[in-house]
Amino acid sequence: MTGADSYKEFDNTSIVSSSPTQDTVKIGSVRLRKRDVLLGGIALIALLMVLILAIVLAVQVGNNDDDDDKKGAVNAAQTIKTNKSDSDQSTPATLPPDAKGLQMDLCTSPPCLKAAHYQKSNMDANFAPCEDFYSYACGSYDDNNPQNYMLTDVTPAGKIQLDNIVRLLDLISFPVDRDSLHSYERKLKHFMSSCTNHFDKMDLRGRPLIDQVLSKVGPVYFLHDDFDAANVDLHAQLKKTHVEFWTAAFFTVNVVTDQENWNKRIVEVHHDMART
Repeated sequence: MTGADSYKEFDNTSIVSSSPTQDTVKIGSVRLRKRDVLLGGIALIALLMVLILAIVLAVQVGNNDDDDDKKGAVNAAQTIKTNKSDSDQSTPATLPPDAKGLQMDLCTSPPCLKAAHYQKSNMDANFAPCEDFYSYACGSYDDNNPQNYMLTDVTPAGKIQLDNIVRLLDLISFPVDRDSLHSYERKLKHFMSSCTNHFDKMDLRGRPLIDQVLSKVGPVYFLHDDFDAANVDLHAQLKKTHVEFWTAAFFTVNVVTDQENWNKRIVEVHHDMART
């Protein structure tokens, strides 16, 4: 064997290995780098730790809430027991023995007393309930609720509606509490005031529209002597009308017959799918 033949086996061997499989891991048909697999495992472990910590905190908060509920229930039970003992001590001796246990079931709150008085006032004890229950339960309703020419409905539902209207008017009459820009309370009370305050409306005439609306929208032909139609920014005026005043600027006008008096003609303004 010659010297050249002795080193022939090194001719096909690379000094630096270029195999792509030394720094990768094959998972199924996917080949990933070992560093990426390591970083993914660390991220997965961190995610599991965060989930476990969240579950532990949720359980701890739930236990605290349960403890608070138990304490509240215990305090309420002690209060009821104390009130019951006080009522038992103040119960007259003339009451029957069974009446002491009924003190907690008596109607004592103002709404309950009002409802009981309303029901009792409508009853008529002159009728036997087993023979004429309707007259027994509602026999005095007509006497307590006479016909009123100002009211079209004197039924129980009508009385409830009238009571609700009185309550709403009472609430609306209070001064505005939330006076922010988009406060529904302020808008509702101002709207109600504008509809009912006829004396001030007649005194102000059209000044609110001119001072609070038209002056902010821009120059108007019939209000400003220096009005120049060529320099009017119609887009800006429409934007203020829609955005700041929440009002549609477009409307249509029709001349029709008055439905209340067919001998008259009226002008209808159709605005935003509404007719005024």
